Amino acid sequence: MKNKEKIVGLVIVIVALVAFVGSIVRFSLMEKPQIKEKVAIKEGTIAPSFTLKDLTGKEVSLADYRGKVVIIDFWATWCPPCRKELPHIQKVYDKYKDKEVIVLAITSESNIEKVKDFIEEGDYTFPILIDGRREANSAYGIRAIPMLFVLDKEGKIQHTHRGYNPEIETTLSKEIDGLLAKK
Repeated sequence: MKNKEKIVGLVIVIVALVAFVGSIVRFSLMEKPQIKEKVAIKEGTIAPSFTLKDLTGKEVSLADYRGKVVIIDFWATWCPPCRKELPHIQKVYDKYKDKEVIVLAITSESNIEKVKDFIEEGDYTFPILIDGRREANSAYGIRAIPMLFVLDKEGKIQHTHRGYNPEIETTLSKEIDGLLAKK
């Protein structure tokens, strides 16, 4: 009987130890700093061109915005980090819309009505483009969203941002101001 109690006690200790170690490992993985992964397109290269339709069906080309600083944001309505980021993108758009800056938010979702409802609900006013065939996503090497590209007036990618950053508004403002200051 004593051996049985010792075995049960030992099993309980082992299970508790495994649970404790597992929670430490899980916690340490969650707390790791975000590693900036390489993207398919490198900063300093010309951004791939695209022509997509906006929510009204009008064709919009990246080439239409040559001479402006362009923020390209790949996102989706189902993406929680994207949903957190879009209000910051709207503030950046509001701040710079009367300057030589444009935001192009690209989603690959096929349910246009769902996208329209989401945009209306969030009161987002920047251009929304639909990449239903995922051609722009593919050209830009998008593997995770949100993913932002900041292009200079010549169409070169100057900055990239992967994932949600609560400071993105401040970061983008500094980057945009620097690009606008260049003549």
